[in-house]
Amino acid sequence: MAVPLPPGANDRTPFGIRQPPAPAVAGAQARRSRVLGARQSAKVDLLLLAVAVSILTYVWRVQDLYPILAAVKLPILASLAMYGLFVIDSDGRRKLKTIRHPVTICVVAIMALAVASVPTSLYQGLSFGFIKDDLGKNFMLMIILAASIRTLEDVRRYAAFMVIGGAIYAQFVYLNLSIGPSGRLGNIAYYDANDLGMLLVCSFPLAVFFALRARTLFGRAAAALCIGLFMVVIIKTGSRGAFLGLVGVGGYLLLAFRSVPPKVRLGAIGACLAVLLLAGNETYWSMMRTLLNPTADYNWSGKSEDGRMEVWKRGVGYMLSRPLTGVGVRAFPVAEGTISPLAKRQEYGIGLKWSAAHNSFVEIGAELGIPGLVVLVLLLVHAYKAARGVDPAPGRGTSQSDEVVLGHALAGTIIGYAICGFFLSQAYAAYMFVIYGVIVGLAKVAGVRSAHAAPVMAGGTAGAHPRQAARIPVRRLRS
Repeated sequence: MAVPLPPGANDRTPFGIRQPPAPAVAGAQARRSRVLGARQSAKVDLLLLAVAVSILTYVWRVQDLYPILAAVKLPILASLAMYGLFVIDSDGRRKLKTIRHPVTICVVAIMALAVASVPTSLYQGLSFGFIKDDLGKNFMLMIILAASIRTLEDVRRYAAFMVIGGAIYAQFVYLNLSIGPSGRLGNIAYYDANDLGMLLVCSFPLAVFFALRARTLFGRAAAALCIGLFMVVIIKTGSRGAFLGLVGVGGYLLLAFRSVPPKVRLGAIGACLAVLLLAGNETYWSMMRTLLNPTADYNWSGKSEDGRMEVWKRGVGYMLSRPLTGVGVRAFPVAEGTISPLAKRQEYGIGLKWSAAHNSFVEIGAELGIPGLVVLVLLLVHAYKAARGVDPAPGRGTSQSDEVVLGHALAGTIIGYAICGFFLSQAYAAYMFVIYGVIVGLAKVAGVRSAHAAPVMAGGTAGAHPRQAARIPVRRLRS
């Protein structure tokens, strides 16, 4: 008669020494523990509130919409609180070592390249001031935000504040600003019409997430109202880049947002299309129809020296003439007025527009050199892959996992930025630094699938389906 062995006996050598678990089993157990831990609750604390208020001031510029907030120094108070509370926080889940990730490395690289560009910048004071007053603060917000995330609930909270901030800005524009004779918004606080269009397009997938996955009926209804508000204000901006971004994000949600059932996706896209058709007037659609004949637009190559394609050509020239350091962070307009082929005509009293790059990729390539362009592309690729590669919760289907749906929504913001940012100078957008931080935080607490990880069966056998590996009973892993 066989004698039953005590638990774990089969892991011992003949001398009684316990063998370490197989690496694949240990990896599965660690991933399971990480994912289960990510679903534990964590109360809202002062650090989280300070970061949330910083999101509203850095990204959504609530102090510019409501001057009373600037008068009480809300941006400064929120920043100081965020820095101080992070330094004194003793939670082991909030250490800087927890945010080691390719996205973090790329952001650090951009910051380093920006600093390195100052000594050779065409306007050193401008470059240094931009790092001190803008880029440096955005960088610190991203780092502290990612590190402050303890659980999946914190990720949801920060994503919610991005949607709330967008709703605050959009409702202010809707109630207080009117469309000008050109058919577009003018004199928007801080952001221009194109920039605002990009931010709302990028926020659209996050609002969709909460419309589908908010835990209360009120939350889902509020998110649905935000979607409608975003759509209406995007139309008011009259931004063609935002329209293209909205089409791209809509296509992504319809075809690649597979964590949501197809019927739900079709219904959501159909409802948004109805809002777009009803809210857009003839002036708006006349502007959008120009996209069907791009060669007739002033932005087409050779049409105008101020057109986007001509500016992009000059920007590529700055990058190739200064391939390692560029013209200096934020110094693209200075290059237009000093070293461009058109600059000499100013000596004869002929005016020249010191233009922005109107393209985030041309902007960073011209200002930080070829390394800057390469790092930005890698950053977007890593961010998208990290958002799309979130592990589903153990024992649950992908379509039922909140973290997977949120990851897909964050990937949608990357799609929106890549499209809209192609027509805007937003290489260092505060909005994207927050998104990068949220993605790193999500990867930290929910786990990311590895293409090189060997799936493990319940007995430690390689070759099983990933979901089978995620469902390994804890007692089997410990045996």
